[in-house]
Amino acid sequence: MLKVAVIGTGSMGKHHARVYSQLENVQLVGVADTNPETAKTVAREYKTRAYTDYRELILKERPDAVSIAVPTILHRDVTLYALDHGTHVLVEKPIAHTVEAAKEMEAKAREKGLKLMVGHIERFNPAVRELKRIIGAGELGQVKAMSARRVGPFTNRITDVGVIIDIGVHDIDVMSYILNDTISGVYTSAGDCNGVAETYAMMMLMFQNGGTGIIETNRLTPRKIRELTVTGTKAVAVVDYIEQTLTIHNGITLAPDIEKVEPLKAELTHFIECVEKDIRPLVNGVEGIHALEVALSAISSYKNNRYEPVTPALGLYANPINNLLTVYA
Repeated sequence: MLKVAVIGTGSMGKHHARVYSQLENVQLVGVADTNPETAKTVAREYKTRAYTDYRELILKERPDAVSIAVPTILHRDVTLYALDHGTHVLVEKPIAHTVEAAKEMEAKAREKGLKLMVGHIERFNPAVRELKRIIGAGELGQVKAMSARRVGPFTNRITDVGVIIDIGVHDIDVMSYILNDTISGVYTSAGDCNGVAETYAMMMLMFQNGGTGIIETNRLTPRKIRELTVTGTKAVAVVDYIEQTLTIHNGITLAPDIEKVEPLKAELTHFIECVEKDIRPLVNGVEGIHALEVALSAISSYKNNRYEPVTPALGLYANPINNLLTVYA
């Protein structure tokens, strides 16, 4: 039985604990949070042990794998500690607060021969999986443009970063993933309404092999919307991330039957399988670094009012990796 733990039991981390407690052949050996009451509450609910120091958790419980769901600025330190102690890591997106920190994490995982997976959860949305399949099968023709809306009301859950890093990075990653292509440059218009970080942004992404993506994201819209439209030479596809639906328009309107799943459960099941069977994670450190590089370039673009080029890792999407994702109920 694989021993797992969760570090950071806030809004996302407590869901990691919940899912791990439901998985077969997995033992949730502990959770850690600097807030002792939060840690105790989650530990009590999922029948495990609570810690306020993640290092103590790792040293005492010796988990085989951990989920890290702490504030982004802490990702590097917690991940490196876990890897140094022989623990496989799933770190929530974005991979880190700087590209330099992310590269340290990726290099450490390679040095130790351990898994480093990044929690870009939308890759595990069944509608996204089906969209990637039909693009690969040529059903849309050549993809020319993509447009995503990831908007909603204000939340004080995330205070250390703006909307580009917090939620826009989802669509940056999805667009790269479904095209098997890297982003070569970005131009952004954005601003803030609280004097801290951007609360709205419009990003235009240019892809290495042609094609354009536009991402609208904000914390100003009264209703939560999560949509992606992909326009090809043969057809147009529309994904509703929330409803997990895909609609194809090619003269007639088609709606493939998609079995809904909980993306987090699929993600964590895949992570456990990667550890047990020595499989390459669907979202590895290099892909996490690319999404972060693009997001940081988007921030630089709006702050400096200029187009920002992105230099991605060589061959990042050279080989399709569709077959690495198993569909889990």
